[in-house]
Amino acid sequence: MYYGRVTRYIGTNQNVTVQEWNRLVKNTKDDSLSAIKNDLFAWYKKIYTHVTEITGSGDFSFDLLNKRIKTGSNENINDALEARIKELNEQAGLAHVIFSQMH
Repeated sequence: MYYGRVTRYIGTNQNVTVQEWNRLVKNTKDDSLSAIKNDLFAWYKKIYTHVTEITGSGDFSFDLLNKRIKTGSNENINDALEARIKELNEQAGLAHVIFSQMH
């Protein structure tokens, strides 16, 4: 995923070879890959739902997304605020490092 100039990789718990991936991408009707394809679509739908809910509140963070992936959407406002504060502190630290390197 890419958000706010930050890339994060979210695992799918699926292991496929390069050849299998190429067959999945080509959308072939390979019965041996149908379970993997169904799992990937279900995972995408789950991630999409969480991202839509989080961005709807205007407070997207990768920490909050990770919590939702692990626990569902039952976290409380304190957890969301803590995740947002942590993300902002990390961004401020990164900005300080970049600024320090420029001078």
